[in-house]
Amino acid sequence: MGDGYLLAWPGTLSAIEPAVQPAVVPGHGDVRTLAWLFDPKGIMEQIAQRLRDVLYDGRSLEDASRSGPFPEADMREGLARGIAWSEEV
Repeated sequence: MGDGYLLAWPGTLSAIEPAVQPAVVPGHGDVRTLAWLFDPKGIMEQIAQRLRDVLYDGRSLEDASRSGPFPEADMREGLARGIAWSEEV
């Protein structure tokens, strides 16, 4: 989740999906398949929903971290970064 805009990724992938051809040429690395690009979308949507739950619905960071698709410590770190990013914008 590093330096990405977590809440924007699922929508961004949905927006570009119709325009992407059978292969993806990223800015660096090897040519990839569409599955490489779009398979993680469901996971991103789950994480983005947990972040929205914390930001807008009053869910605690601890609770949201326990129910994500990654280990609790990783979810907590990623969600904390998402919270910090949301406070900057």
